[in-house]
Parts: sequence; structure tokens; C-alpha cells
Amino acid sequence: MYTDISPGFFEKAKERFNNVASHMRFQKLDLEFDPCSQGFAEASYDVIVAGNVLHATTDLIQTLQYVKKLLRPGGKLIMGETTNLDNVRDGLVFGLLPGWWLREEQWWSNNEEYQDQGPLLTEEQWARVLPEAGFSGLDMVFRDHEQQPHHRVSILVSSAADEHVENPLFPQEPIKILINPRSGTQNALAKGLQKIIANGIELAVFSEIIEFDTASDIDYRDSTIISLLELDSSLLSKIGESNFETVKRICLDSRLVLWLNSDASPGAGDPEADVAIGFGRTICSERGDQNFINLSLECSTQRLHQCADATLRVLRNASSSLDRVHESEYSEKDGVIQIPRVVPMAYLNDIIVTRSRRPDEQTYVVGDDGPKPCFNLTIETPGLLDTLYYAEQANYHEELKENEVEIEVQATSLNFKDVMIALGQIPGKGFGFDGSGVISRTRPGSKFSVGDRVMYCTSAGGGFGTFVQCSEFQTEKIPATMPFDVAAAIPAVYCTAVYSLDHIARLKQGESILIHAGAGGVGQAAIQLAKIRGAKVFVTVGNESKRQLLKETYGLTDSQIFYSRNNTFAEDIRNATDGRGVDVVLNSLAGELLQETWDCIAPFGRFVDIGKADIIANNVLPMGPFDRNVTFSAVDLVVVHEQAKPLMKTIMQDVLRLFEKHPHVHEPKPLHVFAPSRIEEAMRYLQGGKNTGKVVVDFTLSSDELKVGNLNTCLA
Repeated sequence: MYTDISPGFFEKAKERFNNVASHMRFQKLDLEFDPCSQGFAEASYDVIVAGNVLHATTDLIQTLQYVKKLLRPGGKLIMGETTNLDNVRDGLVFGLLPGWWLREEQWWSNNEEYQDQGPLLTEEQWARVLPEAGFSGLDMVFRDHEQQPHHRVSILVSSAADEHVENPLFPQEPIKILINPRSGTQNALAKGLQKIIANGIELAVFSEIIEFDTASDIDYRDSTIISLLELDSSLLSKIGESNFETVKRICLDSRLVLWLNSDASPGAGDPEADVAIGFGRTICSERGDQNFINLSLECSTQRLHQCADATLRVLRNASSSLDRVHESEYSEKDGVIQIPRVVPMAYLNDIIVTRSRRPDEQTYVVGDDGPKPCFNLTIETPGLLDTLYYAEQANYHEELKENEVEIEVQATSLNFKDVMIALGQIPGKGFGFDGSGVISRTRPGSKFSVGDRVMYCTSAGGGFGTFVQCSEFQTEKIPATMPFDVAAAIPAVYCTAVYSLDHIARLKQGESILIHAGAGGVGQAAIQLAKIRGAKVFVTVGNESKRQLLKETYGLTDSQIFYSRNNTFAEDIRNATDGRGVDVVLNSLAGELLQETWDCIAPFGRFVDIGKADIIANNVLPMGPFDRNVTFSAVDLVVVHEQAKPLMKTIMQDVLRLFEKHPHVHEPKPLHVFAPSRIEEAMRYLQGGKNTGKVVVDFTLSSDELKVGNLNTCLA
């Protein structure tokens, strides 16, 4: 609906809105008269937009009431109004017209500066006028320019307030204004409030000012309280017991409490002011209603008139809804009453979902002819494994960095770190940190050639997909006879074992070693390496089936295998070593069990921790065992990847050399091979904690169908 005071403007309007004119109606409307007498239906509009027109009437309050009459309850009035009265342009041009001076009364300003201001109102004056016509006040304000000299027009948003005839605007009992008599600010605001109330314009009730020193002797039952006690400083943060009892009685006995403070949340200029927020919530809980209301005023000591206006607006709103659920915390800024609370915004949620929703899926069948797509694994919501999905790799058309190679993935190892990242328990850049494949791209001068069979490690992840890029220092050729799924099971676990036992612990023949989680991937690699080095091996397991696996696969006896579900292994180790302890510990336990293990270290022993839980939690380590000349080391291959790439190259070469010199060395067993489409199932298997051996995802299983988002082909 498009309206104007004269039909003469409609033709121009139809030309301007010709693209939507067929959906519009044009009708004359003169706001000097009741719209219902001009063919408009009462309460029939959700939104009314008024562009610089409402001010130019003889009776502004009546005009606003006519506008409200057209709105449904809660409907919005959006006005574009000139609010900078220092702008000479409007008064100079329009002041020459008789219609500019129609209004006879403007009670909303008692400032001499605006005695002859004409029909225009400031934002603060609109905030006072709108509630008198049944609107909420200023819900939102948007300026055309923040700097005052350049500011001219403001967009003002207000709501048509619900009318509840059964509830009077204010109680008939006197309003008690509570102050500290030694505060000039509180005295000034209290007298200002009392004056406005006495004028009968805002309220038709009596008010009295009560000094806090005498407040304990007064009966507050069925009273409405306006507390100014925290207007210029916090009272509650340093209140004594007797004064607190007085405050508590006032708040619990009265009908309604409006508690004012200054510079509290959300601006939080004075953090102590927020004590009142917690106090108010406690009072509401004890009262069983929301009739203790906090109002935080901006710079209350400098803007007494605006503060009085904001106070009465909030009080009016609260008094009209005492028997219904209403807001109990407000904040005033620039004359606008705000609710400092996050609320759902459905349309914004829809926009975000549209822009960030899971991509449209297409099907990729492993082994199909044609160019291979570039994708890898990601997760939509960490913590929910059913939101894992494969997505396009947008950066795989870019040139390789120095010393980088691109590998067409054939198989990828699944580590517990992948599961922890997927569950949101530790931060991570991606999934898939080691595997095997074929070189698909190199830079000039590379030591690798396209087609080379390799194993790789990468701290950046990205191995669960079709292509991965990593440094040459993290890549090694594998024998032609080594299957890709076997090769994928080797890098992370064997690099950890070799670095921990050979480089850090320097395990020697005749020494003893305790390996926690012996049936896992790293555990089995460490067992084989320790036996090659001639060490006495002790291990822990979580259940009987894992014990049997180690006995059958590595020939360990019951006297070498202990349980790690409780701390009994510590006593077993001391008994097995005649109380001396072990020379080397490869630890993956956390908390109390780590400390029990730490106490099992022998003189001159080396404790190597490959777990991350206590490190991330920054837990405390007992210092007593250090008296035995022992060392405590932490191993994280990610740090080696990122800060010591030549060392990573050496470790990987040591691993391959180990397999060459000792043909009986093998991958962790059993090898659990999953298809890429069963990645969620693979993670849940590892999450269960009952796994043994190693889990590998094989990307060469023909006919396996994958759902991939935004499928683009790679130009590799």
C-alpha cells in the first residue's frame, strides 16, 4: 500500500515502482484525520514506513496514534526523520512554507535551545513522544552519518505496544525513589523523576524520595521502588551486612523494583556494576517472578534528562505486564533501550545455513575410467561422526611448493588422533597423516619421479582422499613387493617407535622396557624393535584377547604381559624386576596411571611419553624419580614434521632400513582394511578402544561408491 496526502503524486510513484506496481495499491491518506474514516482497516498492517512526513502535522501525538491504529499489535513503524536540528538546510528551505509551522504545542522539550525548533524532533525527543502514542519508544536507530556535523537523517524503528486494559500503567501506591543523600547525581535524578511524575504528564501517582540511611524503618509491601543507589558507584560490591539486610528486605517485600546502575553490561565500563545483574537474578529466583528489573544507563552522571526518560519508559513497560513474563534486564545506549541478550534470529540462521550448508553430493565410484576427482575427508560438526563427508580440494590446481610432491593416494592409515580430531577433543588441521601411494606430480629437480611407489607422513593431514601433497622429507620409496595397504600401516607407528626407542631412549641390549598398549600399532612396532635391540620386553594390554594376540604373534609369556585398566601393573613391574624398575618406558597412559608408570623407572632410566592428554591439560609431574638420574621426554611427530624435516627424513629411512635388514619385521597385526565409504564405521571401531593391530582405509577397492560434495576433477 502506497499513500500520500494528494493523489497527484501517484503517477510519478507508479513510474518509479513500475517493476512492482502491479503488486501495489495507491490510496490517499491524510493523517490529520482518522484513517478508518478514509477507507483503511484498523490493525491491518505489520509494517508502516513513513519518510519524513509524520512531523508535519498539527498534533503529533494524535498523528502517531492514528498510525498505531493501523498497525497490528507488535507491528513496526519505520520512520525516516531529520533529527539533527543543527542542520540549517531543512529549516531554511521548508521553514518558508506555512505547513512547517502547523504544530501549536511541543511539550517534549524544556530546553531553551529548542524553544523555536519547528516541527523536527531530535532522537531523544522521539524517544519521549512515541511511548505517549502507544509505541514502545525507539527500538533501533540508524544514522546516515555518525559524525554530528554530517549527520542529517535517522531511521527510527518503534513497535506498536500491546494494550492491556485490565492492567493500569502504574500502581496507585506511591513510587518510592531510593537514594544515597550524599550523592549529588542521585539527588538530581530523583528530583527530576519526581518533577515529571508530579506534572501528571507521565504518571498520575504520588512519588517520594527515601534516603537509604532511613530505609530500614519503612514498610515496602505492595510498593514500587526505583533504586538510584548504584547510579554513580557500585553499592553491592562492598556492602555491609546490615545494609545488605535492608536491601534484601526492600527487594523481596516490594511489588516491583527498578534497580538503576551505570556502565554495566554489555559495555561493561565498570565491571563492579555487573554485581547487580547476578543479585537481580537471585532475587527473581527467590521471588518467583521477574519483578526485580535491572537498567544499566550509559554515562548516567552526564545525561540526567535522558536517564529520567529511560527510567520511566522501562517502569511503564514493566508495570503494564506485572502478571506476565517480561524482561528483567535492560541497557540504555544513546537513548535507545536495549535488551542485552542473544536471541534466535531465524532468517539469519537460514542465510548461514544456505551459505555454509553441506555441499550438494555427487557419486564417485572407485576404479571408474576418466580423470580422477580431487577430494578429501572433512567433518561438518566436530563431535558428530555421522557428519563426516568427502569434499572437493579447491587448492589442488595450484603449483607445488618447493620440495613438495603430489601423491595419488592408494591407502591411508587411520590413527586415534584422527578420531580425537573428529570428536572435537583436540585441534587438528585435517585427517589422514600417513599412508602410501604413487607420485603423481613433482617439481623440477625432484629426487622422485612420477610413478614412484612411496609411503608418506604429513602433519597437515589430507590423506583420506585421492591426492595429498607433502614434503619430500616426509616421503620414502617402498619396495615393489610391498602392498599399499601394508605400506600405509607402517609410517606413523614405526617412525614413532624408531624415534622414541633409538633416537630418544637409546635402548640397548640387555635393558628392560615397558610398552603400554602393546597390542596397538605403535605397541607392536615397539615390541618388534625392542626384541631386535635385545631388550627384555614388558607390555600392558586392556583385555584377555589382546594378551593372547601378543603371546601368539610375538612369543611373549604371561610374566611379561600386565593389565593397564588399573594401577596393578606397577606392582607387577617391580616384582618382575626385583624392585629395580625398567630402563625404558614407552608411555601412552594419562593421569594417575602415567604417574604410577613414572614411579616404575629404574636408575638412569628414560621415560618417553607419546600421549598428549596430560600435556594438553598441563598436568603436574612428581619430581621424586628424578633423584634416580632419569629423563622424561615427550615425543610428538607433528613437531618433527614441522620443525625438523631433515630429522623426519632420517627417521623414515631408518624405518625402511629396518625392514630391509630384518625381513621378519611386519606391519601391526591384524590389519583391518576398510573401504573409503565406511570411514565412519572405521572411526567408530577405533573409538571403541577394543581394537588391535592397525586400521587402514584402502582407496583402491574397485566399485566402492563415495558421496562427494562439489565434485570437480583434478588436472593432475
